[in-house]
Amino acid sequence: MNINTDKTRSVSIFTAFSLFKPLTLSITVSFPLICTNRGDNLTISLISNTTVKVALNNDDMKKYNIEFAQINQSSYASRQFLIKLLDEICDSNNIDLTHEKLYIEAFKRDDGCLLYISIGGEKFKSKEKLFCEMIYEFDDLSPMISVSTRLWDMYSHLIRSSELYCSERNYRLIVKAFSKADKKLSNALNEYGVLSGTGEIIAAATREHYSPVIAKNAIEILASIR
Repeated sequence: MNINTDKTRSVSIFTAFSLFKPLTLSITVSFPLICTNRGDNLTISLISNTTVKVALNNDDMKKYNIEFAQINQSSYASRQFLIKLLDEICDSNNIDLTHEKLYIEAFKRDDGCLLYISIGGEKFKSKEKLFCEMIYEFDDLSPMISVSTRLWDMYSHLIRSSELYCSERNYRLIVKAFSKADKKLSNALNEYGVLSGTGEIIAAATREHYSPVIAKNAIEILASIR
């Protein structure tokens, strides 16, 4: 792996695992990076112009000489893994990951792991988004029906879309609403459920790991059950 050291930046990488509890790992890398060892099995998908999903199988993990438990450690192995991975993503996709902050969420799979990498930093944060995604967890249907009824009666005009997913443990409700109205909706949702997170990364991870129950208009449909 050849690294051009003309320009060096400090990149903060915030890793969050299955419970979405953030851990911070700061590394110093150089850009541009040039990767000479490309893998044929690495799957990189662009979710948006600021987020990528990376699927690594067990062979990929061996190639990078990394184990899942090491990803959240500020060690030499984790630093080398992240540098090589960012290099390969930048080199093979039309996305710039040379920002001061990157947010990474990792999920373990039997055949490897999934990583969601999103650009952070003040430049990214300053771009106000019209809509926001909120992901809430519920233990059963009853509180979801109650909060959906309340939301639909009071704020249906503020809700862009809603989706319902489930796992063996709980339900997840994805609510996409106008950003300026997120506090109104979250105040109601907080009374019935637990916030799992916000943003497209956690929403995409939910769609990846949970089973769909209601793919469209979930809040409207749940409210109609009353």
